[in-house]
Amino acid sequence: SERVFDELLHPDDFVLTRSRSERFREAKDWDVIESEFRLRSASGEWRWLRARNVVFERGAAGEPTRFLGIAQDVTERKKAEEALRVSTARLEAVSRRVVEVQEEERRHLARELHDEIGQSLTAILYRLEALRLGQAASGEGLLGETIDIASRTLHAIRNLSLDLRPPMLDEAGLGATLRWYVDRQLGSGSVDVELSLPADGHDVPPGLRSPCFRVVQEALTNVVRHAKARHVKVEVRTDISGTELSVEDDGTGFDVEEARLRAGTGRSFGLLGMQERVELRGGQFQLESAPGIGTRLVARFPARVACEVRVSA
Repeated sequence: SERVFDELLHPDDFVLTRSRSERFREAKDWDVIESEFRLRSASGEWRWLRARNVVFERGAAGEPTRFLGIAQDVTERKKAEEALRVSTARLEAVSRRVVEVQEEERRHLARELHDEIGQSLTAILYRLEALRLGQAASGEGLLGETIDIASRTLHAIRNLSLDLRPPMLDEAGLGATLRWYVDRQLGSGSVDVELSLPADGHDVPPGLRSPCFRVVQEALTNVVRHAKARHVKVEVRTDISGTELSVEDDGTGFDVEEARLRAGTGRSFGLLGMQERVELRGGQFQLESAPGIGTRLVARFPARVACEVRVSA
C-alpha cells in the first residue's frame, strides 16, 4: 500500500516520488514513467531502486487507477557513481593544487633570484668594476668582500637546488637523503626524530624514492607545524614482498574523517597530496589518528609495483 511505501521510503526522496505521482496523472496511457529512489530493506539498509511504470487504466475523472511497473535494484551502480564523483572531485582538487604549488614555487624562486641572488651578483659586479678601474682604496679588502659575497651566493643557489629536488636521492638513495633532511631541517629542533632505514645496499627502488621522500617531508612538516609531538619515528622497510614506509608521532592527533572531508573539498591538501603520491605509484595509503593519541601513516608498495617503477623510471 501507499502508506507502507511511504514508511519504507527515504525521507529525502519524498518530493521525488510525489513528483512521480504528478507525472502519472499527466502522462498518456502506456507512457513510461521512470524514477529512482531509496527504500529501506528488511536488514535496515537503504537500497536504491530504479522503477519503470506505465498507466494502463484510469478512472472516470482520468486519474490513474491501475499501472504496471518493474523495479531494479541499482544500489551498486549508485555506489560506483558516488565513488566516481568523489574521485573526480579529488582529482580536480589535486589538479588545482598542482597549479597553485607550481605558482608558489615560481614566486619563491623569482623572489630568491631577485632579492638575494640578484642583489649579491650586483654587489659583486660593482666591486669587480671598482677593482678594474682602480677606484678601491684597498684592493685586497674589496677582493675579500667580493669572494665572501660570491660564496654566500653559491650557498643560496645550492639551497634552492636542494629544495627543488635533492640530487642525493639519485646518487645516494632514500636512506641517506632522509638522514640529511632530518639533520638539516630538524637537527636543532624540539622534536626527536628516530630513523629506521634499510641497510646500505638495500635501498628502495629508484622510482619509489621521490614519492617516499615527499611523503616523509610532508608528514614531518605537519608534525612540526601542528602535532606538538616530542618524538617521531620514521621507518622504511624493503624486501621481496615490497616497500613499506611509516611515520608515527606522539602528538595531538586529529579526526581523520574530518581531515579527509577538508581535503576532498579543497580546504586542505597535505593529506590529499601524500595519498595521491602513493596511489599514483600503485601503492596503498593508510592513516590512523584520533585527538590525543598521535598519528601513524603507512604507505605500502607491492614488489611488482616496485619492479614496474624501476623499469619505467
